[in-house]
Amino acid sequence: DIWSLGCVIAEVFLRKPLFQGQGEFKMLACIFEKRGTPSEDVWRDVSALPSFVEFSQHPKVPMEAVIPSASSSAHSLLDEMLLLDPKLRPSAEAVLSHDFFSNASACKPEELPFVRRTGTI
Repeated sequence: DIWSLGCVIAEVFLRKPLFQGQGEFKMLACIFEKRGTPSEDVWRDVSALPSFVEFSQHPKVPMEAVIPSASSSAHSLLDEMLLLDPKLRPSAEAVLSHDFFSNASACKPEELPFVRRTGTI
């Protein structure tokens, strides 16, 4: 789904999971700390969900602060893909036509980041 793909793209930039939590409630807390706590303002009827639980309030953190190494088009794309309300997330077709993909240019091999391997797999 679009949320999962957004998480994978973010992890490519960060080189680690975007949301690092163990267990359902810890994972939700990690998500809300970065994406903001859901409210009726950003997710219509969220409080009517069958298993809705109130969490401590967190403001939405700008994507530029979450993934500073990403481009502005990557920030825009990830911000859309990681909207809390699933009805507001873009379709797969819209994701593929986003500037992040349509204006992408390939880098030269020497411009790729070097990752040192510290152990064997």
